[in-house]
Formats: sequence, structure tokens, C-alpha cells
Amino acid sequence: MNELSKSFSIKLDIRSFILKPDIPKEGRLKSGTYSQLPTALSQAAEELGLKIKSPYFIPYTIYALELTELSKQYDLAKSFHLAVYSAYWENQEDIGNTTVLERLALNVGLPRVSVQKALQNHSFLPKVIEQHYQAEILGFKGIPAALIGKKRLIGAVDTLHFQEAIENESRCIT
Repeated sequence: MNELSKSFSIKLDIRSFILKPDIPKEGRLKSGTYSQLPTALSQAAEELGLKIKSPYFIPYTIYALELTELSKQYDLAKSFHLAVYSAYWENQEDIGNTTVLERLALNVGLPRVSVQKALQNHSFLPKVIEQHYQAEILGFKGIPAALIGKKRLIGAVDTLHFQEAIENESRCIT
């Protein structure tokens, strides 16, 4: 996305999508072999210069999504999103653990009191659920996902496909 933002005017709007709503708060260990990432995901990550490992567990993500909503109020959504991404995919941390999330939130500059309040009161949960349902209505069934005009991009999508979608949308606007 950073490369594309050099060539195009891009507004990133990070939205919530609960990939696995049935995950318990403590998360769930993956079954079977988890050492291998899907080929498409590995290739896309390599192309983008991202370091990813295949986590051995599936975290409960509601808390992370709630804090993402909080981070938008402080213009820190991108920073927080990247911190959570790195914690899970690079460091295999449990991003369903509120202690981990609080540390990540504080590291990007979110106020401790606001973070603790959001995690205790779940004041952003309605927004998270609303965005999840909006995504389902639009036909999204996975993450990462992007909507560029009417074009849905879901899963490990390479930069070329993003560029083509942006260029096609630009032609429709002009």
C-alpha cells in the first residue's frame, strides 16, 4: 500500500471484520500442520517485503478491533493496525490478550486511560459489529480485504491487482 500511495491518492479506511466469530476469548490452537503458510499468502507477503510466520493459534480479535476503532479517534489507526499485524504475524503474539493489546496501543501513542476504558466498557463493540455486518452485505468473507470502487479484493492480493483496480476506478471517475 505504501508503494501505491506514492503513485495514487489513497485514503485507507480500516474496517472491522470478524474472521472467525466462534473463536473463544482465550483463542484456539490451529489443528493440523501450521508450519506452512498458503502459497498465495507467502508470495504476496514476500513481494510486499512483509515478514510473516504461520501462527500456531487463532486469536480472539474483538478486542483488537475495538482498539482499532479507538485508534481512529487519535489518527493512529494505521500505526495501531501495523503494530497488531507485526505482533501476530511476525512475533506470534496473542493479539486476543488484553495485556498485549494494551502494550501495543500505548507504544503507538494511545492514552492508557482511553485504552483501559475501551477494553472494560466495550464502547466500540457496536461499531465493530456494524462494520462486520456491512462487510458481509458487500460480500466479504475473508481478510485482508479491500473495496476499490465496486471491485472487491479479498485475501493475499499482490500489488499489481491493487494497481489495476485503482487505475480502473480512476478511469471510471474521470
